[in-house]
Amino acid sequence: MPFGGNEWNKSKMVAQKEILDQVLHHFRQSDVEKLEDDKNFTARELKTRNYLGSFGIISSIANPFCYSCNRIRLTANGQLKNCLFSNSETDLLTPFRNGEAIENLIAFAIKNNNPLT
Repeated sequence: MPFGGNEWNKSKMVAQKEILDQVLHHFRQSDVEKLEDDKNFTARELKTRNYLGSFGIISSIANPFCYSCNRIRLTANGQLKNCLFSNSETDLLTPFRNGEAIENLIAFAIKNNNPLT
């Protein structure tokens, strides 16, 4: 994903349509099957006939999946981040290192952080 800092670099983005156009350049439309999305999917899964396995396209910029997302992220520096699009983070490392309970911080962050702010 073309993500650096806390911003998308759309000049490096490859849209789902472009990927599918390339797939269909090599395979007939009838040989490419869209698989059912999982409940909390990130990748849209596809399969090509007569090949083992499947492949997924994560197109979070062009085709966001926010409505079905159930993820939180813990960054390498101990910040809780509800969403890749969010500018807000909750510091868990400092209170954890100070021996404080962090469960309430996690619960508050999940319930109150707007992922698009």
